[in-house]
Amino acid sequence: MSEKEPPFSEDKVPDKSLASLEERERRAKQEARPLAEAEEEAKISARLVNDFLRGRITLQEFNEKGLQKTGELQPGELELSDLEEMLAYLEKSLKDSNLAKELTEHERRHYDVIAEVGWPARLLFRFFRDEKGKLFGRPGVEPNIPEEGDVDDIRKKLRQIIEAVDDPSDHDHLATKGEE
Repeated sequence: MSEKEPPFSEDKVPDKSLASLEERERRAKQEARPLAEAEEEAKISARLVNDFLRGRITLQEFNEKGLQKTGELQPGELELSDLEEMLAYLEKSLKDSNLAKELTEHERRHYDVIAEVGWPARLLFRFFRDEKGKLFGRPGVEPNIPEEGDVDDIRKKLRQIIEAVDDPSDHDHLATKGEE
């Protein structure tokens, strides 16, 4: 009788995607970043997007500034598999079906345009903690913007993604309107 290797030996860590939603949520909550830090980073990111959309910086500069994520989850981020999982997660977490539907619909509009332009994307829920340790969060969709290509086309598609909603979030608004 041959010995079978255990499915998860000490030298083999299971893929994060195999972890249950509850385990991934617990990890994201534990790693939640300070709200003030996350808000400042979001403002910087939105300004860089705005500068890229207006042609103030090149695609290379845009990428060098660190806007392109590595595909790794950042501290406090929970990746959701699809819009149905996002809706179910929000309904469970918020205990407000209407708000969950509204938030999911907002992200769905961005997500649909990302799919139309042919870019991959991730659906996320980001957790933050205020100075008193209270947990906050918000859903989002993160497109994987090409690192090279027709810059005008990339700008056009990125603007379409951001402007896909009738009710822009603060981040959507700052990214497209920004500071003149």
